[in-house]
Amino acid sequence: MDDFNTYEYAVEQKGEGRWLVYKILMVTAYVLYAAIYFLIIFKLKIIPLGALIPFTLWIIVHFTWRYVKPDYVYSIEKGIMTFSVSYTPKKKTKKVAFRLSQAEAIAPASDLKDKISGFEPQKSYSALPRAEDPDAYAAIFRDDMGKRSVLYFSATAQALKLIKHYKSDTVIRSTTY
Repeated sequence: MDDFNTYEYAVEQKGEGRWLVYKILMVTAYVLYAAIYFLIIFKLKIIPLGALIPFTLWIIVHFTWRYVKPDYVYSIEKGIMTFSVSYTPKKKTKKVAFRLSQAEAIAPASDLKDKISGFEPQKSYSALPRAEDPDAYAAIFRDDMGKRSVLYFSATAQALKLIKHYKSDTVIRSTTY
């Protein structure tokens, strides 16, 4: 495939806001698990089972920690922008896809605040790694079901070049990447 027609960008959610709260709650749950497990084996006087605490805790952490640090992936292929969330390296869950040429507007999120509030989106998607991302862009569109939607994403220069190719009225500003 031609590099100009295909683009994919993945970014990990930073630990701030509700994601920081989720991480703190998860670590608290791990500590509580170990403490309760130890108290139970201490009360039952079967202390040698304490050797299983690290192993069982590792299993719990291995299968749960991924849910507090998702990766956001957006890709552009043949004029269609797809947003997915990945909790594991091998599996992406597709959230939404739309044709760039049919988007009502694509511009820096700060420029589109009034238009987004007037558009009254029924569904909002965020592919931003942090709340105050300097490269935050928004795409206003209608999904396959006709619902008014908005996608916030962290734009790169290469992504904007490709988006501009499919949607000529895209507002382009300089980006960090």
